Amino acid sequence: MEVTKKHKFLIGLILVTVLIGSTLFICQTQKCQSETYINCVAGLLSNNKDGSSFVIYNTKTWKPAVLMNLPEVSPDNYGAISADGNYIAYTRWDEYYARRYVEVYTVPDGKTRIFFQDLPAKTEIIKISWLPDNKTLLFIRNEAPFYQEIQTLNVETGEQSTLVKGELWQVRSIENSGTTAKDFYLKGHDAYLKVKEKNPPEIHDPEHPINYDVEWNYYLDQNDINDIYRYYGGTGTFAIANVPGMMYVDFSPPKCSNDGKKIIYSATLRRNSAPGIATPLWMCSAIWEYDMKTGKNAIVYKQTDTAAIGRVDWIDTNRITFISYYDWQGSRDSVNYLDLSTNQYRIIFPYSDENYNNVTLLPVGDQRITFTTSPKNDYYINSSTILYDIDSHSFRKLDVKLGEDNVLLENFIFTGLSCKNFTKLGIGDE
Repeated sequence: MEVTKKHKFLIGLILVTVLIGSTLFICQTQKCQSETYINCVAGLLSNNKDGSSFVIYNTKTWKPAVLMNLPEVSPDNYGAISADGNYIAYTRWDEYYARRYVEVYTVPDGKTRIFFQDLPAKTEIIKISWLPDNKTLLFIRNEAPFYQEIQTLNVETGEQSTLVKGELWQVRSIENSGTTAKDFYLKGHDAYLKVKEKNPPEIHDPEHPINYDVEWNYYLDQNDINDIYRYYGGTGTFAIANVPGMMYVDFSPPKCSNDGKKIIYSATLRRNSAPGIATPLWMCSAIWEYDMKTGKNAIVYKQTDTAAIGRVDWIDTNRITFISYYDWQGSRDSVNYLDLSTNQYRIIFPYSDENYNNVTLLPVGDQRITFTTSPKNDYYINSSTILYDIDSHSFRKLDVKLGEDNVLLENFIFTGLSCKNFTKLGIGDE
């Protein structure tokens, strides 16, 4: 019998439905009740070729199931499943690797929709997750060279919203003497910066005298730098001489609370270059909380030492965990705990030579988190996974596999999968 496109679609739909049914059976830890949720993590893993698989793990048994095979989606992309199991979203590159857009697979009918395929070149959608309404994606829109926004997309209506805007500032520009640099557009503020002052270039090398045929055109002065620095969590002042070119804001993956009321993320003020050798590019770093109802956005924690903040995520409604890193290359990481209701803070897993690179932070339910760790001067691919219990302060190594391969849960997302909605898909209670 000839296999038509219609037959291929039906076969694919049956396979995915069977896979999801199998996965739900694996995720099942007890008889499903109407409000029972099964703790799982999901994301993309390499298929050992050029593509990837969308894989889900039950965080009680750590048994995997492959929900989708995506031969044309490289494993450096992002994926997430809605808590009701209706949608699987993942990013993918276009054929020229010039933009990264989103595809959303609808489980009940097997249809796939495409969003953001017409993005400008050098623009991408990254770090996706689902809001608790199970129809809205939360993500970062990243535009080269350094501009970011935190946005949402309702996949049922197509409505898009921008929650938080970053910024990219040109601090100064070198021009021929007597020439004034063009105004610089601030996209996050929808405004233009004009040149404020001009100065001769500084002497960086005594053996090379100043070229008086050129001069620095400054868009920002020291007071501007201080204002921006303090807004993003810095204290005191930051010398303008230590910001040779541009400043920008870098966001961690935004994460929504289980009640859908708050979004937590870190924002790090960075420069694109810095004087000296092995000088960190970050200037200051803080954790922000965005109120979904009022739109109010405020800092809830400032990193007051020399570190920057990486991933931030929820433990429960009032408690969060986050990574702070000290090495200029982004290593020497500590894992931290913060109670937002009491401001109680502590380091729960400090860095050491044996555990120097502690990254890939991921909550896995029941007040537990995982992260990867590796010794100083070792490679990420050789990392071990740590399972840490927040309340008991206990931890152990966790063996995560897909087939015979060890797995590091990079870019995975925690999901509390709803038994109630899986029952509607024809899956029994047992």
